[in-house]
Amino acid sequence: MNRMSSAAPEDERPVTPLIAAAWTLAVGIVTAVVLQVLTEVRGGSLEDLLTMALGLTISYVTVSAIFSRVHAPTRSLADVAALRGCRWADGLASICVGAAIALAVIWLDARLERWRPTDASELASIARMFDNSTPLRRAKIAASIVVLLPVVTEIFFRGLLLGGLLRTMRPWGAILVSSVVFSLTADSPRQIVFRLLAGSVFGVVRVATGSSVTATMAAMVYSLMPAIPLLRGQSIEVALTMHPVLRVAISAGAAVALVVFSRRVSRPQVSEVDAAHLDVIA
Repeated sequence: MNRMSSAAPEDERPVTPLIAAAWTLAVGIVTAVVLQVLTEVRGGSLEDLLTMALGLTISYVTVSAIFSRVHAPTRSLADVAALRGCRWADGLASICVGAAIALAVIWLDARLERWRPTDASELASIARMFDNSTPLRRAKIAASIVVLLPVVTEIFFRGLLLGGLLRTMRPWGAILVSSVVFSLTADSPRQIVFRLLAGSVFGVVRVATGSSVTATMAAMVYSLMPAIPLLRGQSIEVALTMHPVLRVAISAGAAVALVVFSRRVSRPQVSEVDAAHLDVIA
């Protein structure tokens, strides 16, 4: 396996696991402050989906901008976060992977719910947050869950943190660290497991393709799948239904894609910009 070591300009600061955890903590602190301000200004509550989405978006964008200035002040945020184009085949494979991981998490969540049901008060809170009684509320769910949150979280975790970790760690180690810190942003033990799984897969996609755009595409589809019943106007208790043939096709396609992506991780794609800052050591 190849290891990527930093040969960056002197003004670029490396990202270690401890630093990655510190930046994730910073996001949590900024989010708490921003949400407090938003709830007072908008007069809403933390059960308002738009308030939560706006708060998280503002926090991630703010911390991402600061991260870029601290760790790579001479490069643009888009460059540091690996917001690069991708081959159409990689994009299609990433979408398939996102859908398959979502199906796996939905299946696992259903079994865990039978073993340890969610508290009734928590279910009521979730139902209020994901109220889909009108087209406008369904549009709010789509904008928040499927677009805003996947984009800002992937830019931060797979673009900035994972990209920085790749300069100081082997690819698989960097993927694991970024996934662990990503999982710690969850609000329940069950979600920690799901985010660790999803974050690991998104990390593989990002390293294998050399772009955080593909990881973002996978994350958006991952978020879309469980939200489909809500966007159809169905109750939050209604599970996603899919034809078995389509389910098998998605799973098989994702399995092939992950095998290909995993093999690439040992020799990650390095863009011309990255090549100017990195030494690839056998």
